[in-house]
Amino acid sequence: MRRPDPASEARRWVELMHTALGNWPHRVWIAEGSPLVLRAEAGAPLEPPPADLPAAGRLPLRLRTSGAVHVVLNVAADVTIGLTVPPDRQHPLLDGILLLGGELWERQGLLRRLNWEAQALAHEMRNPLMLLGGYAELLGERGETDLARLLQDEIRRMDQSIEEFLMAGRDPRRQPVDVAQLVHDVADRHRPYAERHGVSVVERLEPAVVEADPVQIQSVVANLVRNALEAMSTGGLLTLVARPAPGGVEIVVRDTGPGLAHEMLDQLFAPYVSTKPGGHGLGLARAQEIVARHGGSLVALPDPGGATFRVFLPRGDDGGE
Repeated sequence: MRRPDPASEARRWVELMHTALGNWPHRVWIAEGSPLVLRAEAGAPLEPPPADLPAAGRLPLRLRTSGAVHVVLNVAADVTIGLTVPPDRQHPLLDGILLLGGELWERQGLLRRLNWEAQALAHEMRNPLMLLGGYAELLGERGETDLARLLQDEIRRMDQSIEEFLMAGRDPRRQPVDVAQLVHDVADRHRPYAERHGVSVVERLEPAVVEADPVQIQSVVANLVRNALEAMSTGGLLTLVARPAPGGVEIVVRDTGPGLAHEMLDQLFAPYVSTKPGGHGLGLARAQEIVARHGGSLVALPDPGGATFRVFLPRGDDGGE
């Protein structure tokens, strides 16, 4: 897999800083090397920073030119970030704003590296899973069908978790998605597990189409369905709803398990918080992040008879269902 593209990451940082500065007359930019080579910029059409800008340090440096004031900061050996404003806007907070921007760049860089390394590890984990799948098939051929099926179920579950992790880190690839059909497909995939554990599955699906990433949204629904099934290990009722909602569509996953303690609702989507023994607490956090990237919401609703989760997805620019 490829490492994050530096130019793309620079553009993201510039866009974020540009949005944060709002209506303030500014030009925010990021450059590399000496002389400076701009990688990304946004804002008002102010004078660009001179290519032979003096080397900045870890504290902001101000440089006045004929038509602007440039506040610059080094965030790495060859990376300079800058904020350019009109000469009459030399507010003392500019230094602080740029220092916060530098801290943001460093933290984003750390998160990018950690995410890349984690995804590389996830890819590596798939090789032994393939070998284990081959051994499971051999066990089935030798008559150990129950053990083979159990191993294959666990291998598929692990592979799905890895796939969801890999998908959670990328931007949505949007296309028209029939949410009702998507939910039905997820239900079909989990129906054998539900039947083995005495869980009845009821689908209440209405045609509803949104612009979304079908693979990512399917992983969200699958995560909610698996959680619901695991909460009903001795049987129960799983209800799946997909329907139009004002401005978009909603998906509801409801189970009749032990439910959620009221004090857990506020922290349920925090990483490493889990209500399941041995749970890693990352599934719901990843699911909520995916939905947020689509401009929607994922919430847990109070339910005295079990647990209920609601996904809302905005319809998208082209509307229509």
